[in-house]
Amino acid sequence: MREKLSNLLGPVKPLVVWSTSYARLRMAGVASAFAVDAVSRNPTLSIGSNVQIENGSQLGGGDITLSDQTSVGVDCTLRGDVTIGRGTKLVAENRVVGDVTVGDFCAFAARSSIQQRDHGVNQPSLQGQFYSLQDFPALEGADNEPVDIGSDVWLGLDATVLSGVSIGHGAVVGASSLVTDDVQPFEIVGGNPADHIGWRFPAQIRDLLLDIAWWDWSTKKIQQNEAFFTTDLTTKTPEEIRALID
Repeated sequence: MREKLSNLLGPVKPLVVWSTSYARLRMAGVASAFAVDAVSRNPTLSIGSNVQIENGSQLGGGDITLSDQTSVGVDCTLRGDVTIGRGTKLVAENRVVGDVTVGDFCAFAARSSIQQRDHGVNQPSLQGQFYSLQDFPALEGADNEPVDIGSDVWLGLDATVLSGVSIGHGAVVGASSLVTDDVQPFEIVGGNPADHIGWRFPAQIRDLLLDIAWWDWSTKKIQQNEAFFTTDLTTKTPEEIRALID
C-alpha cells in the first residue's frame, strides 16, 4: 500500500524532513500504513494500526516495519532494515541500527540500544564524515551478522546489544549491560560483557511457555486470559498453568 502521507494521516500534520538516509518524523497517534521514498536508498516505512511515534524520532536508512500497537518513544532512532513486532514499546532515546528483527511485546527501557552496524577499522580513518568531506568513497563498515530479538524480551536501562546476537523469548537484559553473546529463552543476564545471572522460571515452565507461545495469540485470546497473565507462574506447576488458559 503506497499512498501520500497527507491522505493517510488526515487531520494530523507531522513535520517530515527527509535526508538522503533517514526520515525525521514528528507525530503521534499514527494508525495507518504508508511508505515514503527517500532521496538515496529508497527505504520503505510500513506502519501498522494503532502505532505511536513520538516527537524527535528518526526513522529511515533502510526498510522499516512497525507492527500493530508498536510504540516508539521520544527521540528514538531506527536506522537500517528494522522490523519491530506487535505491541513492542521503545520508551525514549532508544537506538536500533542495522539489520535487526525485534519480536512481539518487548519492552526497551530508556537509552537501551541495538547496534548491528560497526565501523570498519582497517582504513586510515575511523570517521565516516571524514570520507564524505573529502568526497572519498564511504568508509567501509564491518561485515556483521543480523541481530534477532525474540518476543517478551526486556532490555534494561542503557543496555546495549551488539551485532550477531540472538536473544530468546522472555529473556531479561540488566541495566547497563553489554550483550555480545546469545541469550537463551527466559535467561536473565547482566554486566559488561553480559553474563548469566539466572532464569525467570524453572526448566519445565520455560518449556511450557515456549510451547504455549502466548505472544502469538490473537488480541481476543489474550484478553480472554486475564487469569493466566496475572498469575505468579513460579508458584504453579505446568499442569496448573495450563489449566489457567481459556
